[in-house]
Amino acid sequence: MIAMPQTPGATGLAGVDREIAVLAELFPRLRVRRGAEATRAEVLEALPGAPWLHLACHGAQDLTSPAEGRILLYDGDLRLPDLSGQRLPGAELAFASACHTSRGGLNVPDEGLTVVAALQLAGFRHVIGTLWAIADSEAPALAHDVYTGLRTPAGGIVTDSTAAALHHAVRRLRDRFPQRPVIWSPYVHIGP
Repeated sequence: MIAMPQTPGATGLAGVDREIAVLAELFPRLRVRRGAEATRAEVLEALPGAPWLHLACHGAQDLTSPAEGRILLYDGDLRLPDLSGQRLPGAELAFASACHTSRGGLNVPDEGLTVVAALQLAGFRHVIGTLWAIADSEAPALAHDVYTGLRTPAGGIVTDSTAAALHHAVRRLRDRFPQRPVIWSPYVHIGP
């Protein structure tokens, strides 16, 4: 898990600490790279051995140049080429709990140059991302519901039902906030 409750040069994300707690409760052996530990080098070094990745941080998309999409880390940005250039044959699930990770550009709104696409190109079979800014306060609940739907009794995850787990988690958010689709509608799943 990559967790950035405070990112140099960006606003704080109060929900990230709750998201860490939610995932740590579900997965006690979870390795969290938080704050100063979440560097570009550390993340890129950890990716080859990670069957799943959870990003709880800022994401950004350049609407005029979608290839400049990125994840904001402690010491700089993790850009699309950094991610798409990886070869991760054992990768199963990446959950980008960050804003704009599946958003295209202004000129070509369905442009495939996104953080989510880069993660899938790297090898993650299932990727969860967002089309626009997400409600930091509700991200921990959504993550909890998704991972509860994927968790095995032994404490691992089974990714074959990722789309269904996301669907059910979004429905729970929609039931809580029926008049506020901006909270529950940005989440997307890409994969089989």
